[in-house]
Amino acid sequence: MNTLRRMINQAKFLHAWWVLRNRFWAKNLARQLVAPHDAVLEGGGDVVVLTKLNLRLEKTGPLHILAGYGPAVELVERAGAKFSVNAAKTLLCDVKGVQVEVHSAEDLYILREVFVLNNYGLQLPAPAVVWDIGMNVGYSVLYLASHLDAQVVGYEPFAETYRLAVRNITLNPQLAARIEAHHAAISDATGGMTVAFSATFRCENGLLGMVRKRDDAATRQENIQLVDACEALQDILRKYPDRKVVLKMDCEGSEYAICRRLAAQNMLRHLHVVMMEWHLPNDKDRPEELMQLLLAGGLTPFLLFFPYHVTGMIYAVRAG
Repeated sequence: MNTLRRMINQAKFLHAWWVLRNRFWAKNLARQLVAPHDAVLEGGGDVVVLTKLNLRLEKTGPLHILAGYGPAVELVERAGAKFSVNAAKTLLCDVKGVQVEVHSAEDLYILREVFVLNNYGLQLPAPAVVWDIGMNVGYSVLYLASHLDAQVVGYEPFAETYRLAVRNITLNPQLAARIEAHHAAISDATGGMTVAFSATFRCENGLLGMVRKRDDAATRQENIQLVDACEALQDILRKYPDRKVVLKMDCEGSEYAICRRLAAQNMLRHLHVVMMEWHLPNDKDRPEELMQLLLAGGLTPFLLFFPYHVTGMIYAVRAG
C-alpha cells in the first residue's frame, strides 16, 4: 500500500511539474491535490495564481490554503467567499458579510461547516440570545450575530484560540457590539484544571483531551478556568430576561457533563433551541443519552450522524 501511494504521489508530482515546470509549486500542489491547471505562475515562479480562488499566493505566503483547497473552493463557489492576503501575509476570508483570519487548513474546514453547510443555520420569529459553548476562533459567533436578531454569548477556554476569536470579532465592528466573549470553559462545576492543548488541531481540543487521538499532535499543558453551566445560564437569563435562549455547543465530549448538570438542576427548560455537535469521548457516553435528557427537558430532539458515525449533530426545539 505504501509503495502504491508513493507511486501515485510521484505521478501527481510529475504531472504538476509537466504543466507548471516549477519544482516548488509542483511539489506543493501535488501534495495537496490541487490540479495544476487551476494554477498560473507569475513573477518567474515566485507567485502562483489559484484561478478558482482568484488568489495570488507567494512562496512565502500562507500555503495552508493549499491543504484546505477543497473547502476553500466550496466557500467561493457556494457562499461567494473572497480570499486575500494582507501585508502581514495572513490569509483573510470575506464571506456573507463577515471577515475573518484563516490560520490553518482546519480553519477552512470550520468555515465550510459554518458558512456552506450551514450547521447553525436557523430562523427565529423573535429576538434571541445565543449561548455559544466552544466558539473556537469566533467563526460561529460571527455567523450567528450576522444571521440572527440575537445577542451572542460565547465561551472559549484555550488562550491562543480565544485571542484569535477576539481578533476576528474585532475585524467586524458592525457585529462586535452584539457579541460577548468569555475566556473560560463551561463545565459541570466552577474551578480550574490543567489540560493538554494542541495548536495544530485547535478545533479538537477539549477538557477531556483530544477526542480524536493523533500521534502527530504536539501538545502543551494549559490552565483552564471552569464556569458552572447552571451559573452561566442563570447569568444569561438575568441579562436577557425577555429573549429566548438558543444553545450552540461544540465542546469535544464535554457536552455530556454539561447536559447532565443542566438536567439535574431542571435548567434545560430555559432552552428553546439546541444545536449541538456530539462526540464519542469514551466507551460509555453515547448521543442517545443526550437525546433522552433533552426530551425529558421538554425539547424535541433530532439526531444526525456524520460520515463514519464518530460524531454528528443533535438539533432540538421547544414547541411554542
